[in-house]
Amino acid sequence: MELQPLTIGLDIGTTLINQPAGYILGLLVNNEKFFNQYNNTTYWQASIRHNPKQATINEIESHLNLIREITQKIGMDTQFNVVDFYKQRDIKIQKFNAGKQGIIGAISQTEPNYEFSKFISDIKIPILNSPIEIKKAFLCGVFDGRSAYDKTAKFISLDFEGEDVGELLRQLFESLGIDYNINYSRERKQGGKPRKNQIRIKHIPFLTEIGYISPAKFAKATINITDDYEIINDSEILTGLKKIKLL
Repeated sequence: MELQPLTIGLDIGTTLINQPAGYILGLLVNNEKFFNQYNNTTYWQASIRHNPKQATINEIESHLNLIREITQKIGMDTQFNVVDFYKQRDIKIQKFNAGKQGIIGAISQTEPNYEFSKFISDIKIPILNSPIEIKKAFLCGVFDGRSAYDKTAKFISLDFEGEDVGELLRQLFESLGIDYNINYSRERKQGGKPRKNQIRIKHIPFLTEIGYISPAKFAKATINITDDYEIINDSEILTGLKKIKLL
């Protein structure tokens, strides 16, 4: 497998995009940061976020253990902790208010004034030129981070920031032959105000081709499948990656 070189203003433990790096880069598409006053360092949050009562403590801890096993290969396992780890140290993390729980990987910024748009620009070509396994690891990170399952329409949805992110996701899904639908904020009105950009994928194609590391998100996305299927553990892509195979 030919690995693409990576040059970004963040330390993810490697300068080549392998599967663990792809997964971390996917988590970083959430575009969240915090500043640690104890070491005067800006960190980007590689976040997995759950709304209240959407994941059990056991599911979150199981997910954390899998992430640490995945990222140990590039020396980043100690950077990942549950949200309470940061709250107990009075570190002001983003977007985990109102009882939200989950996991954060603290990824240090190495380039001053490094912006999210530059990050997307820096990773776009290397990700698109990567082997299929790494593309899927990246998408697994993106959707592990903050996607949701709509049990009525039976699709996996993801809110995202910036049309550059939408373009990257569009090209990735097209390269993998997976159908999708994108609605940009200017097209999505709620009460006269634009809603966030969103991409949607039918749950069966997503679960057969991409899957989840997150035990909570995998359980929710498979609860209403009426067809017979078996669970596939695709450890060749990522440790703990669960997908389905229709029978």
